[in-house]
Formats: sequence, C-alpha cells, structure tokens
Amino acid sequence: MEKIWQISILVCLGLCWFPIHGFSQNAMIDTLSPSMHLMGKMEGKEVVLRWAPGNANFWEQGNITGYQIEKMVLPESKDELKNSNFEKITSIAILPAAPERWEQWVEDDNYAATAYAALYVERPVTTGDLLQQLKTADDLRQKAFFLALMAADHSKVAADGLGLRFVDHFPGKGNRIIYRVFPSSPFEGTNRDTAYYLFDKNQAGLSNKAPKPLTYAMEKKVAIKWPKSNTEAPFTSFFIERSTSPKGPFKRLTDAPILNSPQKNSDDAYLYFVDSVGVNYQPFWYRLVGNTPFGESSNPGENTMGMGEDKTPPVAPVNVQSEVLDRNQVRLTWEISNPASDAIGFKIGKATNSQGPFSAVHEGFLPITTQSFTHTLGTKTGDNYYTISIFDTAGNYSESFPVYAFFIDTFPPAPPTGLSGTTDTAGVVHLHWNRSDEPDILGYRLYWNNSPNHVFAMATGEIIKDTTFSMPFNGKTLSETLRFALVAVDAGYGHSDFSPPIELERKDEVPPYPGRLTGWSLDSNGVKITWEPGVSRDIKFQELWKKTENDTWELVARINNTVNSYRDKNIMPGANVQYALKAIDDDSLVSDFSFPLGFYIEKPIGLEPVKSVNAEWDENTKTIRLDWNSNGNLKQHFVIYRATREENWESYEVVEEQNKFQDNMVPAVASIQYAVRVIDENGNQSSLTLSNKVDLK
Repeated sequence: MEKIWQISILVCLGLCWFPIHGFSQNAMIDTLSPSMHLMGKMEGKEVVLRWAPGNANFWEQGNITGYQIEKMVLPESKDELKNSNFEKITSIAILPAAPERWEQWVEDDNYAATAYAALYVERPVTTGDLLQQLKTADDLRQKAFFLALMAADHSKVAADGLGLRFVDHFPGKGNRIIYRVFPSSPFEGTNRDTAYYLFDKNQAGLSNKAPKPLTYAMEKKVAIKWPKSNTEAPFTSFFIERSTSPKGPFKRLTDAPILNSPQKNSDDAYLYFVDSVGVNYQPFWYRLVGNTPFGESSNPGENTMGMGEDKTPPVAPVNVQSEVLDRNQVRLTWEISNPASDAIGFKIGKATNSQGPFSAVHEGFLPITTQSFTHTLGTKTGDNYYTISIFDTAGNYSESFPVYAFFIDTFPPAPPTGLSGTTDTAGVVHLHWNRSDEPDILGYRLYWNNSPNHVFAMATGEIIKDTTFSMPFNGKTLSETLRFALVAVDAGYGHSDFSPPIELERKDEVPPYPGRLTGWSLDSNGVKITWEPGVSRDIKFQELWKKTENDTWELVARINNTVNSYRDKNIMPGANVQYALKAIDDDSLVSDFSFPLGFYIEKPIGLEPVKSVNAEWDENTKTIRLDWNSNGNLKQHFVIYRATREENWESYEVVEEQNKFQDNMVPAVASIQYAVRVIDENGNQSSLTLSNKVDLK
C-alpha cells in the first residue's frame, strides 16, 4: 500500500492547490435537480456502459446509495412495444469497491491510485469562521469529484473501482437496447434522476480518430491548437506527439494528458498547447492521440508540420529628426547602432496624425546604411508625421517614435467651387459644393446675406466637414432672396476668399406695408380719397376699405399699386366715416390696415354761401386775417376750412355771429388758402366759398 500513501499525499496537495477549470461546479448546487450522464459502446459482443453524476454532492451520495441498471430490448414491431418493459440487469446496487480491493490496482495503475485517494483519503481539516470552513470544504469536495471522474475517464480499473462502469455480457439478440442508470434510492431532499442510453447495433460507434491539429510559428516555439471534443468524437483528453520526420517515430511531449476541460463561459472552440523547440526554421511534425471516457486511446490523427520562426524585430532607429527645407520638402535623419545581421533596410512612413496609420512614401526599402531621406510633398501640406521603420529578412520590423514636420502655412486655400442649392417649401436651405483638392483642408464656413450691398454674416459657427449642408432659414427679412458664399479653412485655420455667391429664392413670410392716406375732399360727385402707395417692392395691388360709424369694415375697391386716389360715390351725408388701406403682395400675403382717415360727411347744401372771402397776411404779427360778406345774417355759424395743399381741406375753426377771423397759428408752408361754409341751427349748410391764396414765401 506504499504507493497508495504516496498518491494520497499528492492528492491531498492537489486538493489544496489544484485549481479546477473546466469541470468546476457552480458555488450554489441545485440539490433539487440532480443529473446523470450515461454513455455506451460495443466491445465484441458486450456493451460497456459508463456514467457519471452531474456534481460533487450527488457523487458523494451515489457512493453511499449505489446505482441500479435496467435495460429494455426494443422489439422489431411497434405492436410488441407495449409489452416491453425494463428489466434489472444488476441484482445488487453498484457501489465503489471496498478499500482492501484497491491494493493491487493502485500498484499497477496510477489513475486507480488517484481514484482511491479521491474516495478514501481523509481531506485536510478546514479552519477559519463557519462560512470560510463551508467554502473550503466545498472546494475540497469539488476537487475530489474532479479527480475521481478524471481517473474514471482514463482507466477502466479506476472506473470499475469507483462504481461508474458496467459491462453487459449478455445484451441479448435485439438490435436496439435502451439502458438506464439511476441511484438505488433517491438522494435526500431531491428527486430521483435517471440517465438513458439507446444502443443500436446497426449504427456506427464513436469515432476512434483524433482530430488533425493546426500549428502556428512563434519565436523558437510552435503553438498547436485543435478542436474540442464533440458528440462524434467525445475525447476526455489528448496526448500530443512530435517527430522530426513525417514518417516518425513520434514521441509524446507530456506524461500527463491534456484535459478537454473548456473554460466556463468560454466561446473558444479550441484547445491549445505551446511546444518550446529551442530553434527556428527546423520543421517538426505533430499529431494527436485522443483518450475516450472508456479508458481507451484512439488511433493517432493526421500529422501537421510546424516550426519556430524569427519573430524578434530589429532595434528601432533613434534620434529621428525632421527639418523643413521649404514649403513642400522635409529632410529626415536618424541613427541606428549595430543593426541586426538580418536587417535589410528602412521604410519611411507618413500620416496626418501621430496615431497613424502610416503609409510608405517610397517604393521598396532604403539601404540599411541610409541615415537620411528627403520627402517632397504635393503642392499643399497638411499635418505631417513621419516614422522610420527597420525590417529584417523575416518581415519583422520596428518603428521609431513619430516625428512632426512643422510648416508655417502663409498661403490661404483656394476658394471653394461649385456652390449650388435649393430651398424647399418648409423654408429649409439645401447646399452642396465641390470638395477642395488641397490635402490640408479642415472644412468650410458658410456665410449669407440678402443683398449685394450687405456684409456677409456667418450662417453657422461650426466648421462644416462635408460638402453638403442643410439648415432651416426662417428669418424674417424684406428680401425674397438669400445669398450664400463659402470659404475654405485649412489646418492652420487660414481662410480662403469667398466663393462666388449664389442667390436662392426664399419663401416670403413678411407681409407688405400698406400705403398712407393723405387727404379727402367732398363734392357733388362723392368723396375723393388720396394716399401715398406702399413702398414694398412686391405689392401686387391695394385695397381701399370703409367703415361708417359702428358698422364693420367693408371693401370699397381693389386698385393697382400705381394708383394713389379713388372717388367713392357711395356716400352717406350726415355720417362719420373712416377709410383705410391694405396691401397684398405677389405671395398673397396681406398687410394690416393702414392708419385710418376719418371725417364727417355733411348733409346736402341748402343755404346761401358767403361772398368774397378775403385772406390777408400781416407780416408784423405773422397772422392771417379773414373777412367775408355774410349778407347781413350773423345768426348763422361760419365753419372755417384751411388747406396747405390743393384740395386738402381740413375743418379748422367755427365762428359765431361775426364775419371775420384771425389765424394766429399759421403753419410754415409755401402757401395757404381758406374757405368758409355757412351752417344754421337746423344743420342746413352752404357750399364752400374759397378765399384767395396767400403766398407765404
């Protein structure tokens, strides 16, 4: 039993230090849902079964209760299936072998020794608080479970000793058999779980060929990878074999197999191994041997060649300097000390920023003895960063730190070309233009105005990177056109001249201004209204409106914008009346009413008018004296009218019981004229009697 104790010590150390990766269980075990896994294969005329519990807790309980195996031979006819039942093929529960039976096994089989230690070796005493003790005990249980299953997968003896293997020596004559394995009694607090396996003699067995590996060159190493196991080739582990010849002989690289234990939550479908070969460019051939859960090794798979390669780049150039010779030339210098023997030359890379990507500015390699290079740029420079890379014969290279070539840019970019655009019904302006050819163009600035006589203003404060731009333009302006121009901005923030401006028609949102009413006159033909037309350029016509006392406004006439007067024949004597104007432009926008002109329309004339109204200017008093002949009737009212322009009469003053009047508030005009109307107590009135004109110049 000496070997058992040696293995026991190693297993105890492993339980303390061995990290479980692919087979480790979750910290929280679902004790209500145990799981079993069952596989089978044909060996001669016998069927070999292998099973395993799904976690450490159920493994330990299964070691106590043992397992029962039943089978049902499926009949060839479906009608006979209802008479088929499962039958026990084990009279007693299958349990792990007693300790005394293991002595010879462990002497001959290391995996058997591992299985024995996982079953029977006393586990280290846990310390710490209760939570830490529980955590440590569970960790030890998981590791023992892992070691037991690993041993069962690699050794028939270990699987038999662990009570996880059974051979059906008399499977029967049927071609299809269903086997099932389950614990002899339910685990405490759980539901009994059963694993099933359908054996079909007519179907091919599991693949016995290991996959072909892939190789990748490293520095004096070879990286090997191959697909993980699958249902067609469920290998538990692999051995890697190597040879210096494709025909062999092959030698295993490890004593222990490489376990097919994928990392938890890993999507990687491959296993990996790195072979340190110690040399470059010497070919080696690699092949795999797979180990099945039945403790058997597969036939070797196809071999693949691999070798180490030079992956060490030469030392990068240092002390890289740049010197601007003129507007479009840069001279680069660098130093290289003792270049590697396999170094073949340099490449100069250029980029517009320090992070790259850098592109070569010349063909081929510069000789390894070169330590300077002059680069001629195009007609326009942008940001210029350079690196010096040194290459060896294997394609390895090292790149220097980037160096910046600084140009003082005193040349503004050329103005943009091809500016054009449209406006839509929503008032959105859409512009596009040609991209500038110069390499250091940062973007464009957009300017606008609404008249060639106005200064351009920026339409947006941002530099536009693209060659298209759209913006809503709802500013209220009197102009129906918008003018746009562009300037180009380079990396040094130099601004070009304006591009040729374009004019775009815009949706008119500003109504026109109406005309201004200037006067009225009344005669036997009606009321004549005069005005100054509106000044808006897009007025199409104007409307004259009238309102009598408490009535609403009514349209009198729609008139061409060039007309400045209108005679309203539909009048109502003895009423107060107001007139106002509206203007309508070519977009059918309507102005508000103008300031109204109001006056009283007198009743029909019936009294005899006064005669010989005389107006005389007094230079000393700066007044005008009026007198008239009232035909001796001074019991009447005399209404004085005044006009500073022709027919622009305004009611000015009322005189009672006298035939004279003095105007003490003579306006500063070129000439003035007066008129007198007689009105009696019944409202009857005469026509106007005009005075002479008084020249005030």
